[in-house]
Amino acid sequence: MLVYLPHDPHIGISQKIEDESGARPARALKELLPPTRKAASSCARGRERLGGRAARDIDYLRHLWRVIQERARGAAPPQLLYQDLSLAQRVLRDMVSAGTARVIVDSRENFQKLAAFADSYMPRVRGRLEHYTGERPLFDLYNVETRSKERCRGASSSSRAAI
Repeated sequence: MLVYLPHDPHIGISQKIEDESGARPARALKELLPPTRKAASSCARGRERLGGRAARDIDYLRHLWRVIQERARGAAPPQLLYQDLSLAQRVLRDMVSAGTARVIVDSRENFQKLAAFADSYMPRVRGRLEHYTGERPLFDLYNVETRSKERCRGASSSSRAAI
């Protein structure tokens, strides 16, 4: 789990990490933070070692912190500055990757929320969002329930669920 503490200059490695394979990613995280000009070359090395996922998470958290700070500057109390992401937004953030061809959303309201979220935080994903307006439910259209049951029963690894 990654916790972003924008005002804390200290970054530690968990003492629960017992082997070197667990310590390597933690050290790479240390190189990614804090976001200062001085740490630019260190940051590039850390990104290289960690791979895309953790670096994207850090970029997301930094961007989110900037948005919260901007909202706070222009807000008159009491004002909501942050609200947890919806399930659909968390799925978009956590599950969609470069290998995802498209994300089909059947709710107009969810599509609009996801489009706004993608515009702000994941602009590369925005073009892959599609609003489905057909009559047939998406789970029926893509046989999601049947495929899920097959996977639970240990069906072949070649079957794919479109969720």
